Amino acid sequence: MPRPEQAAKTTVRALQLVTGVASVRPRRRIATQLNRLRPHAGSGSVRDLLEHAYG
Repeated sequence: MPRPEQAAKTTVRALQLVTGVASVRPRRRIATQLNRLRPHAGSGSVRDLLEHAYG
């Protein structure tokens, strides 16, 4: 599996885990990861992740 695909999969899981967490820090870290993945938006799983994260 290409690295952006794996990163997208891991980030989806992170988004699931931070639901309900009051701290801002996990969301900031995920935002950083989402920005790093933007150049790979042509990949199906990355595109799906970005659409899910940003609505």
